[in-house]
Amino acid sequence: VEHYRIIYSSSKLSIDEEVYFENLMQLVEHYTSDADGLCTRLMKPKVMEGTVAAQDEFSRSGWSLNMKDLKLLQIIGKGEFGDVMLGDYHGNKVAVKCIKNDATAQAFLAEASVMTQLMGIAIWSRCWG
Repeated sequence: VEHYRIIYSSSKLSIDEEVYFENLMQLVEHYTSDADGLCTRLMKPKVMEGTVAAQDEFSRSGWSLNMKDLKLLQIIGKGEFGDVMLGDYHGNKVAVKCIKNDATAQAFLAEASVMTQLMGIAIWSRCWG
């Protein structure tokens, strides 16, 4: 298993600071089809074990919020994991990703983990339905 650090610079992602991508999906798709300097092309994702542990890590890191403080207002779009809703959190408008089911929870937590490392301030939440 090889590990690579993703570099975030000028709103773009790179592994080698030669090829840049607009988002994580583009980066993964590129290296899945072409090693392009990596020791091998990406074959399959490392499956994280247990969403409870991942949720606990988000809580310890300060990325979770109290759902009592969040008001869901209306659906404003659809994403890979489910609906995206407009919400109100302490008087601030926020976008909330709602997970379709437990099967997509792991992929959502993986995306959220990357995004919390790339972004300065963000609110990540999830709702089950």
